[in-house]
Amino acid sequence: MMPDLLVYLLKVNGALLLFVAAYYALLRQLTFHTLNRWYLVGAVLFSALYPLADLAALWPRPVELGGDLIIWQSSWQPSAATKTNSIDYYGWVLALYWAGVLVLGAQLLVQALSLRRLHRASTPIESLHFRQISEAVTPFSFWRTIYINTEQHQAAELPAILQHEQVHVQQWHTLDVLLGQVQRVFCWFNPAAWLLLRALQENLEFIADQAVLRAGQVDSKMYQYSLVRLSTLALGPALVTPFTFHTLKSRITMMNSQKTPIIHMARYILIAPLVAALLLGSCSKAEQEESVKPATKAVQNMVDNALYFVDGEKSTKEAVELLQQNADAIASMNVLKGEGARRLFGESAASGAIVVTTKANEKSSAVVAFNKQFSPTANTANALILIDGKEASEAALKEIPQENIKDIHVLKGSAFEAQYGAKARNGVIIVTTGAAGTGMINQLYDYNGVMGITKKGC
Repeated sequence: MMPDLLVYLLKVNGALLLFVAAYYALLRQLTFHTLNRWYLVGAVLFSALYPLADLAALWPRPVELGGDLIIWQSSWQPSAATKTNSIDYYGWVLALYWAGVLVLGAQLLVQALSLRRLHRASTPIESLHFRQISEAVTPFSFWRTIYINTEQHQAAELPAILQHEQVHVQQWHTLDVLLGQVQRVFCWFNPAAWLLLRALQENLEFIADQAVLRAGQVDSKMYQYSLVRLSTLALGPALVTPFTFHTLKSRITMMNSQKTPIIHMARYILIAPLVAALLLGSCSKAEQEESVKPATKAVQNMVDNALYFVDGEKSTKEAVELLQQNADAIASMNVLKGEGARRLFGESAASGAIVVTTKANEKSSAVVAFNKQFSPTANTANALILIDGKEASEAALKEIPQENIKDIHVLKGSAFEAQYGAKARNGVIIVTTGAAGTGMINQLYDYNGVMGITKKGC
């Protein structure tokens, strides 16, 4: 079975692929840069969180029917676990994944240390609110600080550079970059993670460029010439927002583009079905699990709090679990709940009763007497028999090889008689064979909405 972590990663990265594809197809060319910023940030956060959401509570739960439920398994023989030398492919995949995370994480740490070294070597210029650096790198900002080497810039360029970086500082653009870097570390194998980080950084430059030109204090052509000239300088650490980000061509193209008509904001509405589909997919899965096993918590509560009997003597859950490890030791197991259990064992059996008979003592007169009184089994001659969803005869039931039987469920009570008709007056025996797997049990839960216990591998 696929580990939960791999399932989670598949969901996260699948959502990232869809969001990034929608961005590059519909939104990247728009001049609504602030909206694009929140779209990209939202895509990262939504993709990471939506697989963790349990929205099953928003959907109607199956209605549980009344009546007693007896689950009977004659000659119950769970197959012993088979040891194999098969390769744990999921384990290798997870090992490779974490190796990639460690490599990218280490790279991010090195970049952070490089930035720290550069910061400690810089000198604060309080009057102009930036730090003077000596290295020949393009101006950049990180968190609330601007870093610049004034000696490599013309005096006429400095106001535009500082104004540009101030936009990054005021709007906390460092948070976007850090978020994109972290999502790339944990989704390193997904090309969408790399494209999304690039889109985040590019869009932040669009925002800063737009803010500088709107202020009207800088000539547009001179500003673009400055970008071209400064693009020859080395880039700063990857964790920062550099003045001359490497997508220079797209920045200049965007600055010369016409303002997008407001009607194109409708493109964002087209993303809504994508979000809805992901959420509904999560809901559908949760709801499917609820319909397949509508009383999982109730079953667990019964198993934990039921009365246990082994060969007519009161026992414990731990003793029964120990018996289950020996497949040949158990002759039968009966599970009773509801009023039937209370009627036989009193209020102490409010959570149910589980009666186990071992092969060593099944013919003991005391055990036979106890089972006759407290652990009735199915009367196959008068019951409605369903084998893999189809009505069958008692003879057909007896012809099924023991090793082919997955489960035998005996349902008794007025609720089941109403469900199946007069034929169910003496109970319903539902048999699942190896050919049907657990699908029949799923169907049982779906159309009865009652608690059931499935012993797989029987």
